Amino acid sequence: MVFLHGCTKPTLAVLYQDSKEFRHLKTYELLLKEKEFGEGPWSLPNVESGASRLIPVPKPARTDPTHPPFESPSPHPHPSFFKQAA
Repeated sequence: MVFLHGCTKPTLAVLYQDSKEFRHLKTYELLLKEKEFGEGPWSLPNVESGASRLIPVPKPARTDPTHPPFESPSPHPHPSFFKQAA
């Protein structure tokens, strides 16, 4: 379980294994006023069976003022970003 960087709301990513031993990645937004968890922006079912860790990677620091860092059009990466190349 890790917090995701760069989300508009505090967001947790959770890697879990179900009763059939399939692994899934799911996100949850923290609803601070309600003190509850809400549905996250996406989920990814059936990730690789060897998946065991989530590593949050912060947004890169801007080092060159003439070249802005890559900006995603969405505050949340699309689940296909996490799929491995065949």
